[in-house]
Amino acid sequence: MSKLMQNQVKIRKIRELRGYSQDYMAVQLGISCKRYSRIECGETKITLERLEQICGIFNITLGDFLSFEISDFFKKKF
Repeated sequence: MSKLMQNQVKIRKIRELRGYSQDYMAVQLGISCKRYSRIECGETKITLERLEQICGIFNITLGDFLSFEISDFFKKKF
């Protein structure tokens, strides 16, 4: 799995752990739900600025996000 795709999967998994909907994320980011969905599906590249915004919504640092492993999903709530 490419690093880019791993980031998309991480975003979706953390969003699900937080109990946030795609609609909620889109509203918080000021974008359409369809545009947000494209981020999670890997249909659009995510900028560092957008990734930092997403981390802010999740209340985690960019470092926490980058160190998050998909296998952590099964071990603990992030």
